Amino acid sequence: MDALRVVGWDEQAIYEATALIALFNMSGRLEAAVGLPLDQVAASSRWLRSLERRHARNGGTAPESA
Repeated sequence: MDALRVVGWDEQAIYEATALIALFNMSGRLEAAVGLPLDQVAASSRWLRSLERRHARNGGTAPESA
């Protein structure tokens, strides 16, 4: 923590970074607990459809979906 303070982080910034890291850690554990495969996006995801359209416009291949 002292190293963060030395480079200018205040208590609020340290708290927010810690909270965000904890949230991602918890969500990863929940995903693992329910059996979701790692690094895959559900086929129904709006993000995935958007990415597929972008790849199609650029002449690339779409990424694989879950």
